[in-house]
Order: sequence, then structure tokens, then C-alpha cells
Amino acid sequence: MRVDRWFAAKRRCASTSMRAKVAGALAGAGERVGVFMAVKTVDVRDVASLRIARPPDIARRSQPARPVGPCAVARRTHRPLGRGKIPVMTASVTLHPGPGAGFDEPFEMLEACHQRVHRMLGLMERLAAHLRQTGADASAQQAALDVMRYFDLAAPAHHEDEERHVLPRLRLGRQAALADRLHAEHALMSTTWSGVRADLQRVAAASWQAAELDAATARWQAMAALYRAHIVAEESAAYPAVNGAIDAAERRAMGDEMARRRGLPGLRG
Repeated sequence: MRVDRWFAAKRRCASTSMRAKVAGALAGAGERVGVFMAVKTVDVRDVASLRIARPPDIARRSQPARPVGPCAVARRTHRPLGRGKIPVMTASVTLHPGPGAGFDEPFEMLEACHQRVHRMLGLMERLAAHLRQTGADASAQQAALDVMRYFDLAAPAHHEDEERHVLPRLRLGRQAALADRLHAEHALMSTTWSGVRADLQRVAAASWQAAELDAATARWQAMAALYRAHIVAEESAAYPAVNGAIDAAERRAMGDEMARRRGLPGLRG
């Protein structure tokens, strides 16, 4: 028992000593490179006020290479939209396959694209709230550009995937009504996006007028509702029906075509 107590006391001393050394080293590093460190509980409203200044070489080393996924076109990290706000999001928009979903798993890839659509719709909705509170500042302009970049490039490619590989197979499987619905919604999305894009262009160009917000917000909400209902129909009905009706060779051919249409090498083997 005494031996056990002795070892426990020794571990506590060692732990205390190590914490002191680490704290001292970090404090010294903070003085040298301007790192702000605080050990306290903070309200979420205070998060945006924290600034961590790091030399460029440290910043580069601390950011690991990010895999690019099947539906992204750019990567932006937004600064906080307005005072006291949590940063909007990190928008990661990719065109090439990442480790989680690649062209050899085309339906998983399509669903990964849907997740990015959800994130972009959320960004657009937060942008509307920011415009009401703060106006079209630099952060709002960048957010508008990122939403436009995604829906100009990645979203049409995704819709083309479905028009080529999902809807025809739905019709072959006697689900023409569902195929017709999804096709009509793709067309409606394109029309709806034209109006929303014009709003975002004015935000990005700093020519936005506060009086436009109510009408623009209604357009943005309509687009978000359309996409969300469309995604539910695809993931609950269309994708399972088609994925269950084709074999591995057809699935591979589907992924191969999707990759080649994006200018990427096809699937080997």
C-alpha cells in the first residue's frame, strides 16, 4: 500500500512538473510569435473576437493537405460575418474524388455532393441574416462569390450525373413519374438559380441595396426548400432503386463516365 501511494504521489509530481514546463514553453512561444492563449470558458459570442496570429511558415505547416472530393471547385475559409458572430463556415467545394467517396462508388459520391449542397444553402441563409445586420461588407462579398462558384460549376455537373445515369434507369424500372419529377425540378432549379445569382452578384459587387433584402430572402428560401425536398426524394427513393437494380460492372461504367466528363482519368480495370 505504501509503495502504491509513493508511485501515485510521484506521478502527480511528474504531471504537475510537466504541465508547468509545457505552460512555460507555450508562454515563451506566445511571446515570440504572438500566439494568444487563454484557458477559460468563453461565450460563443466571444469566439469571433479571438485572434491567433501565426507566422506564415507555421500557418502553412499546421494546415494538412485536404483531399478534394467529387463536387468541389474551390476552398475558402470565411471570416466572421459581423461583430460577435461565429465564423460562417469553411466552404470546401471540390471536383475530384476524396477518400470517403470516389467515382468507383458513384452513389456515395452523389450523396457527398448533396452534403455540400446543404452546406452551401446554409451559407446562403446565414448570408441573408448577415446582410440584414451588417450589410454587404467584405465577408458577405466573399460568401456570395463562394455560393456562386458552387452553383455555377459543381451543381450543374451533379445534375448532369443524375440526368445521364439515374433518371433513365428509373424509367426502365417503371418509375417514370419519379424520373419526370426530378427532371422538372432540375429545370426549375436552373431557373430559380438565375434569380438568386443576380442577387448574389450585387452583393459580391458591393452594389447591394438594403431595400432588396426581403424579396431576395424569399428567393433564397424558395431555392433552399426546392433543393432540400429534391435531395430527400433522390436519397430515399431514386438512388436506392437504381443502385439496387444495377450490377458492379454497370456501377463502374457509371463512375467511369462521370470521371471522364470532368476531364479526369477513367477507372482502371
